[in-house]
Amino acid sequence: MNICTICTPDSPWLDWHLPRWLRHVKQSNPTACLCLFIPCDDARVVNHYVVKSFDKVKLYPGMTKAQIRPWVNEVRMDATEVFGVDEILYIDCDCDIYEDLSGIADVSDKDLMWCRSPVVHPPWMQFCEKLGFGIPDWVANNGLLYLRKSFAKEYKLAKEYCEKFEKPERIAGTFAFNAMLRMQPDISAEVPYEYSTIWWDGLKLRPAKTIQYCSDKGQQKRIMLEEKWRKTWCQE
Repeated sequence: MNICTICTPDSPWLDWHLPRWLRHVKQSNPTACLCLFIPCDDARVVNHYVVKSFDKVKLYPGMTKAQIRPWVNEVRMDATEVFGVDEILYIDCDCDIYEDLSGIADVSDKDLMWCRSPVVHPPWMQFCEKLGFGIPDWVANNGLLYLRKSFAKEYKLAKEYCEKFEKPERIAGTFAFNAMLRMQPDISAEVPYEYSTIWWDGLKLRPAKTIQYCSDKGQQKRIMLEEKWRKTWCQE
């Protein structure tokens, strides 16, 4: 099984989120081939002990902060092509992976699989109407994706379509991804929520295979959990 993630070279991502992601995935999926996208070629980053622990690393040097946010959403859609594999599971690096995830491949034979977000936020409902898709009753989360081909072209077309309309830039990538799913409804399938459970969804955490610590508050909570783990288990 191939599993990939994306990490920026700044703290807390490189120093806190990525080490925790790596530790959990190695414990729960020990035979997986682990792949990393990172927008940097600085020696400090390339030689970082966590980066060197990945089986495959793809560097993207010379990117500005303004370029990184849209790139993060785009590059994951091309993961099979970048890493030269037939199938790959993408998971955000602010996610804790607790269970063997190999069963996700059997959920559907579609070339793209995704998990839905537990909340349909008003900005997406309004934007979806602008795009001509009507009022949505679901929104997909692109923090976990199973890909059997590159979707770079499909994502680019959806992004270009969305750019015709005013939208919140912070979540423009999520909007483009959801627009892509609605523009081509036959290309994808939803996987069970247990594969990508949001951290605040307390009643549903027990069966969770992964827990996504999205949003600033979630990421802060995850760092707190990692600090506690290091104080308890790590020795100087």
